[in-house]
Amino acid sequence: MVDDNACSGRLALKTLIIGYDEDRRNTVADILDEIRLYIVTARNGDVAHCRLDTFAPDAVITDAYIPRMAAWTSVSRA
Repeated sequence: MVDDNACSGRLALKTLIIGYDEDRRNTVADILDEIRLYIVTARNGDVAHCRLDTFAPDAVITDAYIPRMAAWTSVSRA
């Protein structure tokens, strides 16, 4: 069986970036994209909940404060 990640050059590590500030969120996503990680972003706790349920990330990067949920609550659900 061929690993699709090996063919695409992407690492299998899935990363969720949670942050209110779009510029900061995109900057972190751009940096991680350079090392070929799978990246999904969320702008607040509600979106993060949805992403956590559907994306099942291996790693979560978050601001200490995000609207609609405490950051630690989001991370503890991951």
